[in-house]
Amino acid sequence: MSNPQALKHLVLAGAALYVFLRGAKFALFKPAEEMVYIQLDRESKTTGKAAIDVVGAQVGKTGGSLLQQGLLILLVRFGMLHAFEWIVLPEALLIS
Repeated sequence: MSNPQALKHLVLAGAALYVFLRGAKFALFKPAEEMVYIQLDRESKTTGKAAIDVVGAQVGKTGGSLLQQGLLILLVRFGMLHAFEWIVLPEALLIS
């Protein structure tokens, strides 16, 4: 990007979005996550929370990654994302 002013605006917008998303995570999602365990007894709460936090985090990361990769592949296949062909489809470099 050759326009430093535009780069500055993009960086500031990205920083603002990051701050907003982190705030939303800790203000909304974490309390909702903890409410699931309220009705459990003490032992179930401890063991269940540990198991779900470990397994749930990995499943969530895997699912998000697969969804993102699938969307990128679809966008490239339908010609909507030409700038990222080399990331998603390495064989595109050989064909071009």
